[in-house]
This record gives sequence, C-alpha cells and structure tokens, in this order.
Amino acid sequence: MPTTSLTFDNQLLTTTLYAIIDEMKSQIDRPVLFVDNIEKNMETEDGGERLIIPLNFDRHSTTTQLSTGYEPINMTVQPLGTPGFTVWGDWIRPVVISGHEERINRGKYKVLDILEERAKDTYNGMRLDFQRQLVTGDVATLSDCNTINGTSDTTGFLEPVAPPGQTNTVVNVSKSAHSTSLGWQNQALDHGGAPATTSLIDALYDQCVRIRELAAENAAKLCIYGSLDMGIALKEQIQEFERYVDSKELDAGRMVMMFNGLPIELIRDVGNNGTGATGWGFTIIDHASIKWVSQSGYHFKTGEFVTQSGYDVRASFLHLMGQLKTNYLGSSSVIFNVT
Repeated sequence: MPTTSLTFDNQLLTTTLYAIIDEMKSQIDRPVLFVDNIEKNMETEDGGERLIIPLNFDRHSTTTQLSTGYEPINMTVQPLGTPGFTVWGDWIRPVVISGHEERINRGKYKVLDILEERAKDTYNGMRLDFQRQLVTGDVATLSDCNTINGTSDTTGFLEPVAPPGQTNTVVNVSKSAHSTSLGWQNQALDHGGAPATTSLIDALYDQCVRIRELAAENAAKLCIYGSLDMGIALKEQIQEFERYVDSKELDAGRMVMMFNGLPIELIRDVGNNGTGATGWGFTIIDHASIKWVSQSGYHFKTGEFVTQSGYDVRASFLHLMGQLKTNYLGSSSVIFNVT
C-alpha cells in the first residue's frame, strides 16, 4: 500500500525551528552563566580576515620642567598603538531529520515534536561546549576559540601567577614583554591550598580592592565566577557572619550571591582550570575588557532546512562565528591554589 505523502515542507520546518530557538533565547535561567554574561556585553563586526585589537603600551611624549624658561623641550616622541590580533572562529552544528523518521512518525505534530527535541539538544549542547571552551579551553571541536584559561593554554588570557611574572602570549602580544604594564598582567593571588583554614573572604576582598582601582567606571561589569567546591567553602566561611533581618529570607542554606557589590556565579568549569598549586577557585572577570565579538548575524544563527543531495535527509545548521578578545587584563583576576 503506498505511503501517504507528507503535508509539510522545508519552509514549515525552518519556521518552526526559528520559533523554538527564539523561545529558548528568551528564557532567563540557563545553565551557561558565563555565556549569558558575555552576551550582555557582546560586540559585532562585519567581515574581516582577522580581528584587530588596538593596544597602547607607550607614552607619546614626556614632560619638560621649565625653571628659567630657557630649557630645551624634550621632543623625543613615540608612536601610540601596538595592535593585537586574533583570527575568527567559525563553527557549525546540524539539526537533522531523515525521511525514514518522518514516515514512521507519521503526522505533522509527531515530526515537529522530534524537531523540537533535536533543536533544543543541538542548541543547548553547542552553548555548553561554547562555555566550556571559553572557560577551560579543552573542547577539541572549538579549539579555534580563545579561552581565559592561561594555566593549560599558553595563549589563555589569565594566569595563576602573580604579576609581573606572567609569560603567556595573548592576542599575539607577549605578556612578559610588557610585564610592567598594569593592563597586560592579570591580578592573581595564591590562596595557599587550604580553604578550610585560610580565609576566602580575605582573598576575595584583596582582589576586589586591586581590581576596582583599575576597573574604575567599568566596575558595574565585574563578575566573580567560582568553582562549585569553592562556592561551598565560601558559604561555610560567610555563614558565621550572616545576620538575618528579614524572616522571608531566613534560610541557612541560601548562598550569598554577592561579594563586595559583585555578583557571584558558580560554574563547574572554573574548577577544571589546573590542579593542585595551579588550580583555580575563583576568577573575577571584567566583562568590559574581556568580550565576545560576533560576526554580525552569526551568533547561534539558525539556517533554513535543506534536503541533502544524495540522501533522504533534511538538515538545518546552527552557526556560531566570532572570537573572544581582550584589550585589558589588569581588572581581571585568578584566585588559585585552593584545593
């Protein structure tokens, strides 16, 4: 008996996919807090073979003091600007449905249910990989994406080494060559490896003081990210100082999600950056200086469903193109050796 022909086309699948992804983007609570925050400060570019990042490490001229008025003026000058650069990352992930699956799941809504399940899995999976690469730098299929993890990656932005001893090369500019520049060495504090007996509160406060002095007007874009273990340890240390003034908030297990005016986000990826003496417990990120730059129109862009040549298969491609950049590291930090 011949199969009843299907009554929906590529356009219907495409429109439905757009609606599914748009709905997911509008949700507030997603388990990719680092990605959520970089998207709030995301920049866009149109084209270009690489991303150029203007940096300045020199003063154009120096001051001459006039005591008699006849002193020669120091006319020694230097050009401003030392550009960093990084290449674009370009990634794609398919949502696929075969003709066989459409036929055995006969009917419009059964097929669209399959599409919704696969769209969500593709979108969530790509975003989780994206966050992990940004924070830990160990996702092979996104290896072209820059990472903040300067422990495992010599091009990673942040190092668990006190300034001025950092040596990574970030956006193709050496940190060791500019070791005396405040903005090209991140803050770092060795906690000493004993969170049960050494104050995380003191460590965080130390780094907040140093960072706020450099972040200045961008302080509103600072965020603390902690590993899950350090979030638990911080709660244990803070709890003895908590005073409950509102009965509605009387909850001994409620995590304090602010410190020194900065929000705290706990993500397990932070705990994967190094081990032992180099293991990260907290990182403070200045999202005004460490940013995601998207190729315009290609930030988790959904494509049209297209029948694949030679196969009884239809596919749409979720597309991400951009790069993580930085133009200043002094207002970001790593608190390490907390295992």
